[in-house]
Amino acid sequence: MRDQPRVALPMIRLAMGAGTLAFGAVAMVLARSRPSDVPPPPGLSWVAWGVWGTALAALAAWRLLRAPQVERGDPATLIVGWAIGEVPALFGAAYVILTGQPTLLLAGFVIYAASMALFPMPRR
Repeated sequence: MRDQPRVALPMIRLAMGAGTLAFGAVAMVLARSRPSDVPPPPGLSWVAWGVWGTALAALAAWRLLRAPQVERGDPATLIVGWAIGEVPALFGAAYVILTGQPTLLLAGFVIYAASMALFPMPRR
């Protein structure tokens, strides 16, 4: 019974990744139908960079503070690490919908991939 969360980790990781990619794809499709004469909301780019900076700082802090748990493969620690990395990608998808610019979505996917590398699946 104790190993049950570890068995679910690959499914959780796959579901998070697939959901994030699907939302990004939907955002790209929606951005194509966005009228080009509508200006983006003011200050949104500052909020976006704040989200990215906060996520990077949180990833670094979580990895440093929870290093022993990451090495042991603690499921809760890994899932929180992945979720921190997922935030910029999801916000990037919303940014694409609002502005039509995919740059921050791609940056969010890079941060998400980094979170997957920083919090690897435990070896059996």
